[in-house]
Amino acid sequence: MNAEFLPLTPTTDQRAKMAYVYIRQSSLMQVARHGESTDLQYSLVQRAVALGWPRERVELIDEDLGVNADVLLRPNNFDPPDHLPFPSYS
Repeated sequence: MNAEFLPLTPTTDQRAKMAYVYIRQSSLMQVARHGESTDLQYSLVQRAVALGWPRERVELIDEDLGVNADVLLRPNNFDPPDHLPFPSYS
């Protein structure tokens, strides 16, 4: 979707919901090498506030920053069936 077609002001109904900002870099190397990208992602919290969300209704999610998605996809002690495309961690 082209950004020029997006509404510029969220509705009251939209602002009544939580705003979630998800920060993502797949590896610690990406975090180190792309600091500007990470900073821009963190600035989305202030963007949500500027658009009308109270800060306490903007949740920042960055717990998996720098963590490979393969690790995130596998719950603890999950042993996938052989036909699923998970890499072996043995």
